Amino acid sequence: MESPNREMREAADALIQGEMSAMEANGSSPLEVQTFLNGAQRAKAAEYPDYGKMGRAAEAAAAYKANING
Repeated sequence: MESPNREMREAADALIQGEMSAMEANGSSPLEVQTFLNGAQRAKAAEYPDYGKMGRAAEAAAAYKANING
């Protein structure tokens, strides 16, 4: 199942990559860049959820629970 937000997520990835490159070019520390990346990825996931990944995670959790209880 393909997420309906795929194009928006890809556009957000491109913006994040551009901002990371600008931060590196301006001399930001690796910690600052990584902190920005983590926050940007969380914001992207909250705004544009990947329903396909959520579905696969739910299936994996259900299979795990079935094996534990079975």
